[in-house]
Amino acid sequence: MKINERLYDVLGLMPYKEPAPGEDYVPVPSTPFEVQQCGKHSVELYYMNDYADVLKEFTAQGKFAVWSSKDGVNYRLAVEKNYFEKLHELYTVEVNEIWLGFWDKCDTLQSNFSRHLVLPLTIGVLVLFLLFANWNNFFKGAQMQDGLQLGLTLGIPFAFLIVMMFLRKNIYNKVALAQQESLAKIKELFGETKYTSLLKNQRTYIDEYFDNQDDKQNETKAVETSDQATNVVETEDEEVLDKTEGQEEAEDNKETK
Repeated sequence: MKINERLYDVLGLMPYKEPAPGEDYVPVPSTPFEVQQCGKHSVELYYMNDYADVLKEFTAQGKFAVWSSKDGVNYRLAVEKNYFEKLHELYTVEVNEIWLGFWDKCDTLQSNFSRHLVLPLTIGVLVLFLLFANWNNFFKGAQMQDGLQLGLTLGIPFAFLIVMMFLRKNIYNKVALAQQESLAKIKELFGETKYTSLLKNQRTYIDEYFDNQDDKQNETKAVETSDQATNVVETEDEEVLDKTEGQEEAEDNKETK
């Protein structure tokens, strides 16, 4: 399944580095830290940490492992380094094969939805729309009242939108069901106890990660506040010195007089 295509391209190249003066930038292909062959699929694993923008974008969304593909066959998986080291069992060949099966099923559902439902419905709606919009021109012997013609012409697109919403919700439910089936397979693979332990470790790591991020932000704010306070004190000291010097000059002038 095609997913996160932009990320797939980003992971394929080393992070951008400013070229030396007088030299042109030459893209350098990246090297995954692990490559897995899962049947017809190839999975390349990369650390998000090597790509600052990728790390910031996805960890902010609570995503520490993100799949990407441009053809539904070759995949690139971006993972946060420490997260992967603690939970690498969730990304073995056996587990990834289950997720690849899920992506293949999603691709089939999406393809069938577009080819067998959306395309025929769209063509049918366009034909009906043009037919009713030009009814009186096509069938001069069977004229339609203007109000009825307008109602049918506007009603067809509205009905189409309602049907599409229903169909999309149906597809969404099928994808959710396929996801639950994949999770059940992973649970069966590990066993109840191991699976529960991994999920607990996953939750713990994510919570600790965001707690550390909050601590870093608070430290940064504290430093900025401290710097601002120092600047204020320095400014006040300068003002006091200026006033003192002014007073001393005034007293000297009085004594001179």
